[in-house]
Amino acid sequence: MRNAVKIGFVALTVAAIMVSGPTAYACSQEYDENYYNSSGCWQGERYLGCMRPCEVIETGTLDGAHWKHKETWLCDGTQHTNNWYVWDGSAWVSTSDPGLPGC
Repeated sequence: MRNAVKIGFVALTVAAIMVSGPTAYACSQEYDENYYNSSGCWQGERYLGCMRPCEVIETGTLDGAHWKHKETWLCDGTQHTNNWYVWDGSAWVSTSDPGLPGC
């Protein structure tokens, strides 16, 4: 009888773990984009977080930006990227850190 109880307990525990599984995120990655004008002044931000409902939040002005800094992370906290871009008149082009002076 004791073995049957142990087997039942183990089976229920395994089933509960399989049903709950790892933390599920609405998004696969999180990112934070900051936009700067040609003088290096911050003008806006776009942020997407890992928590539900996985919505993009924008603040400031994104139009007319000359520089863009984008950081991304997978929602499990791994694979961090840190990239700079410059607007070439038609598209964002990857560049090195411009060392913006700020305003």
